[in-house]
Amino acid sequence: MKLNKTIIFILLLPFLGACQTEEPHILASNRWQISEQVIVDGKLSDSGEFTSLLLSDNSLELWNNQVRQKVSVWHNEQLVPNTILLDISDTAEYLLSASDTVIQLWHTESKEALGMIDLSEHLGDAKITQIRFWISPHRFFIGTSSGNVIFADTQNNTYRVNRHHSSEVVKLELSKDKHTLYSGGNDGLVVKWDLINYRPAVTKRLPFRIVSLAVGSNNIVFVSDALKDHILWNSEQDSVSGQITHWKRFKWFRKALLDPNQRWLVTSSPKTDMQIWSLDDMQMRGSWLVETQSLGSSVQDMVLMNERNLRTLTTDGVLQDWDLRSFHL
Repeated sequence: MKLNKTIIFILLLPFLGACQTEEPHILASNRWQISEQVIVDGKLSDSGEFTSLLLSDNSLELWNNQVRQKVSVWHNEQLVPNTILLDISDTAEYLLSASDTVIQLWHTESKEALGMIDLSEHLGDAKITQIRFWISPHRFFIGTSSGNVIFADTQNNTYRVNRHHSSEVVKLELSKDKHTLYSGGNDGLVVKWDLINYRPAVTKRLPFRIVSLAVGSNNIVFVSDALKDHILWNSEQDSVSGQITHWKRFKWFRKALLDPNQRWLVTSSPKTDMQIWSLDDMQMRGSWLVETQSLGSSVQDMVLMNERNLRTLTTDGVLQDWDLRSFHL
């Protein structure tokens, strides 16, 4: 009897395979090894035209991706020791860099240092964990390991501090119109901030630490924790409008990006797996791999260059472009 079942199963295999929908295969339309050095942090400008790199020798670089040329460099002696964080303004005119306690501001064309802020006395035992431009160059946000969000205005020398997280701030994401800030913490809390009064407007708590946060239009936010909760949150109505079912051990999302027209979502794994999801039914429409050069490879940043072209930057210093029109969205 068992033998008969085995034969039947073998005969049915081709038919079972034919019933499965094959995901479209996608290859990079463009590829460039921008650096051979170890990347500590890296950011793409808003349009993907420029790449900023913080390298392991404690130096900064800015590259023009269109002509594949380095346009600015700041050497080790110009940066404070152990710089670990980087951000780039939308137009790539300014860079922010930070160590555990000190923030530096750079003008990319003149290569000048526009200022330095030492927060060591104010932080106590805490450390800087996130930096994000708001209105460049003088207004930006700082997240700390103690749960503080600091709203900095260097032009007016004001620093407003609000502690609403109970543990490390790991995400700071700004809406496209720059009217709303969202922070995510290791406490599983997401905070939508009122940028007039610098106070929480609404919060959402997930069971585990926040690992990815993407801000779309119309107050829609994708929030993912480190285990199995991956939701679309309408922060205006404080309601969940969609949820992805994607539970695999060690398979959380590191990066996420929402289509401005609210049709689809792109996510990356802790390593180099990419996924694209339809927001109509919250189902995966395809997956692919970015280039991997080592066991520690991961996606460092990604931006949409236009409606259907995605650019990724890896920790190996590889830039790749992806045409998303292959997917049925």
